[in-house]
Amino acid sequence: MNRIFVIHPSGERRERLAQALQPLGGRIVEAFGRGDSLQRLAGPDGQRRGDLVVIDLSDWAVPGTALIRALRRQVTSPLPVLVCLPPDTQMPDLAAQAARIAGANLLLPSQATTADLTESAALLLGLPLRCLAGADACQQRLIDAWQQQLELVALPDAAAPTVVSARRVFESLLCLRHDERGAEAALALTALVGGPVPLGRWGGWYHPAHETVAGEAELSRRRQRVQPLCLVFDAGGQRFALPLDADVAPGCWWSDGHPLPPVQEPLAALPLVRLFGSSGFRRLLCTDRATIVLRRQDDTLMREQGLRVDEVLGIEPLALDPCPPATVQASGCQAVAVDRDGEPVLVLDGRQLWQQLGALSTPVSPR
Repeated sequence: MNRIFVIHPSGERRERLAQALQPLGGRIVEAFGRGDSLQRLAGPDGQRRGDLVVIDLSDWAVPGTALIRALRRQVTSPLPVLVCLPPDTQMPDLAAQAARIAGANLLLPSQATTADLTESAALLLGLPLRCLAGADACQQRLIDAWQQQLELVALPDAAAPTVVSARRVFESLLCLRHDERGAEAALALTALVGGPVPLGRWGGWYHPAHETVAGEAELSRRRQRVQPLCLVFDAGGQRFALPLDADVAPGCWWSDGHPLPPVQEPLAALPLVRLFGSSGFRRLLCTDRATIVLRRQDDTLMREQGLRVDEVLGIEPLALDPCPPATVQASGCQAVAVDRDGEPVLVLDGRQLWQQLGALSTPVSPR
C-alpha cells in the first residue's frame, strides 16, 4: 500500500488533511517535526515509489522549507512533495519562493478547499479522480501542475532528486492526459536521457496547454503572473525588458547590418532614451544600432511602432519584483528583475511605452 507522509500539521489542520487524503487509499503517516520526518524517510524502507510527502506550512512558515532541502540533499528523496502554504498574514509569497527553490513539486494556497487538496495529491500520484468543478477545471489544474514542474527543473543548481521527482510527476500527469499528443509525449519521455535541460525542453514541447485555446490562454496568464518570457535589450548602458505575452509586445527585432525582416514599408523608430528625456551621460553612451517593433492588436487592425535600442540581448524568463506606484508613474517601468548574467533589468510597461511613442511620433499641426 502506498503511503502519504503528512508532516507538521497543526491540531486543527490534522483532521482536515486526513479527510482530504483518505479517498486516495494510501496509508497516512504523520510526522510532527524535522527530525522525526527525516528519520521516517531515511533507510531502505523509508520511501517507496508511489509514496507522497505533504508538508503543511500553515503554522510553520518559511523555516519548514529547510525540511524540503534536507529531503532532497541529505536523504536524497525523489518523492513528490506537496506544500500547503501559510495564510496571508504569514508571508505566503516568501514561503512559496523558498519552498520552490528547496524542491517542492506543487504549491497550494492556504485557502485551498478539501477538494483542492484531494485533487492535487491525486495529480501527483497519477490517480484518476473526477474533478467536482468539471472537465475544464480539471484540465486547468493539470496545466498548472505541469507548469510548476517546468519551473522547478528550470531553477539553477537543482538537486538530482528534485529533477527525478519532477520526472515522476510528469509520468503521473501523462497517465491523466486524454489529448492526441499524450501517447507521443509518453513515448518521447521513455527515450529521454540527461538532466533538467532535456527534461525541460520535453515538458515545454508537450505542454498540455498547447492542445486547447483555453489552455494557451491560461498558460499565457500564468507566465505573466509568475515568470514571464521577456525580450532583454540594452539602451544607454542600462538593460531593459519587455514581456512577450503582454497586450503591447515586441513583434520582431533586428540589428543594423543584418537582413531585415519582411516588412511592407520602412518603419519610423524613436530612440528609447529619448522617451525618458535623457540628453546627458546616458545619451552619450547610446549607439541605437538595433530596432524593436512593438505590435498592438486593435479590433481587427494590427498596429506597429518602432523603437531604437543599442543591442538586443535575447529572450529569457525573468522573475519580476513590482515597482512602487510612484516609480511606475515616473519611469514607465512596471517591475525590476535580475537577468541570467546577474545584471539589473528594468521591465517596461508596454502600454505606457506605446502611448509615449505615439505622442512623440505624432506631428503637431501648426495653428
